[in-house]
Amino acid sequence: MGGFETLLDLAAPDAAPDAAGSPAPLSTERVGELLLAAIKPLAAMEPLLIVIEDYHWLDESSRAVLLWMALRLPVRSKVVVSSRGEPPSLGCRIHHFALSPLSVQDSSDLLEGHLRQRGAIMPSDAARLLRMGEGNPLFLEELAVHWAERGNSSQLPDSLRSLLHERFEQLGRARQLAQVGALLGRAFRREELDALLGESQSCD
Repeated sequence: MGGFETLLDLAAPDAAPDAAGSPAPLSTERVGELLLAAIKPLAAMEPLLIVIEDYHWLDESSRAVLLWMALRLPVRSKVVVSSRGEPPSLGCRIHHFALSPLSVQDSSDLLEGHLRQRGAIMPSDAARLLRMGEGNPLFLEELAVHWAERGNSSQLPDSLRSLLHERFEQLGRARQLAQVGALLGRAFRREELDALLGESQSCD
């Protein structure tokens, strides 16, 4: 389920359940309407810039919601997305910035900085980390942490997605808390978290 849908499904407990007893997923249009309802009051006060970083991480349903919403935003609103790889087809209402990979030297400097306090690394291991990181700063940082925890590069995940998924699975029961917290942003009130998680899953 997409990030937008996860947040809004949790906020809509009255949705009719499916055959398995889970709340039915909201449609693209309904998710877009709910987001627009939250955005329009802000856009009415002053010009609004909506920034979506790392668009390449969005799943298809979240991309559909973003495009649907962008086509209906108030005139003084703009959407900017950043992504790696091929530029996505987003229409004229969304502005795109391509993220270029780090150079080999910058990648090496970043990796060295993260490993400086973690002990020596064999040149062959460093070369493998640089090769796998492909100039992606987040992947390079996570590979450095992964290597430091294990002391070798023989069992490194083959992608950033796999590496983050492995870390996420280690959270256990705190996974849903992390999901909701990520959707709410860097700062949020305890009441907002409790409302989305529900009383049965309090974070106490």
